[in-house]
Amino acid sequence: MALPAPLKKFLGFVFSEAFTQFFKYCVLGLCSFVLDASLLYALTEFGLYYILSAVVSFCVTLLIHFVIARRWIFPKSPQTFAAELAYYFGISMVGLGLTVICMYVFTEMAGIYYILSKFLAAVIVLFWNFFVRKLWLYKK
Repeated sequence: MALPAPLKKFLGFVFSEAFTQFFKYCVLGLCSFVLDASLLYALTEFGLYYILSAVVSFCVTLLIHFVIARRWIFPKSPQTFAAELAYYFGISMVGLGLTVICMYVFTEMAGIYYILSKFLAAVIVLFWNFFVRKLWLYKK
């Protein structure tokens, strides 16, 4: 018995390379978020201003994320290591800017606790990072 066309299309997407990459990206993103938020909390509680803590934790996590993503999610990058690192860094700096803006707006203007603000910013930046990297940096 043949599958209905919409179901066949959906299953084709679920088992596609793009979906697998996005799923792995989300798993790595969750682990990265836990590290990032933990560093943010520790640095802020140590006495750094939460925005400065967010920048430091973002940059540390960025380097770890880059190494793992390059090997596990996008192992067949068409870029040289140096070019890929430069593109990745550029894309991530936009993500950092979005993170800082979101955290400031959520925390200072909306009165949301800074860790929750970080979570909300991370959800927004997740989509920016994945799709720009997938469509620009790791395009085939």
